[in-house]
Amino acid sequence: EPEDNIGSDTLANLCLRVNGRRNGERRRKATRGCIVSQDLSVLNLGENDLLGLTDVEKPRMRGPNIALKIRKLFNLSKKDDVRRYEVSKAPKTQWLVKPLALQSKRARIADKKKRIAKEKSEDAEYRKLLAILLKEQRERRSECLTKKRSRLSAAFKLLPLIFVLSSFDY
Repeated sequence: EPEDNIGSDTLANLCLRVNGRRNGERRRKATRGCIVSQDLSVLNLGENDLLGLTDVEKPRMRGPNIALKIRKLFNLSKKDDVRRYEVSKAPKTQWLVKPLALQSKRARIADKKKRIAKEKSEDAEYRKLLAILLKEQRERRSECLTKKRSRLSAAFKLLPLIFVLSSFDY
């Protein structure tokens, strides 16, 4: 019995090529339950029309996306606007800008501005406080230094007197 028999139970022959397919690759089935499907490349219609399938002309669901092919389909010149002849199922505007979205955007921007203003005012207050603290620190340090200097100068004034007194014998 040959391996490519449709009734075979091997994985490669369960009505569909399993192992060799990549993502998005067309499914080429050996056996099928339906007569017609989108993955068929050739369909033998036979002599008579199939009722409900080939006896009625159905319009195209979707038109081409490429401008050149749209021109070819509708016999347009290069000057014609191709966008007017676009055939699609989807709504024209994908991202609808609704009033609620605009309102939330305005609120977000206002909140951001408020935060920036608050940060600026807090920063200014902090800088003022820091300046006052630094000024007080400088004043305290200068007072401390002047006291130290005055004590040292008093000590230096007394030094000659100490030398004079130490030179005398009692």
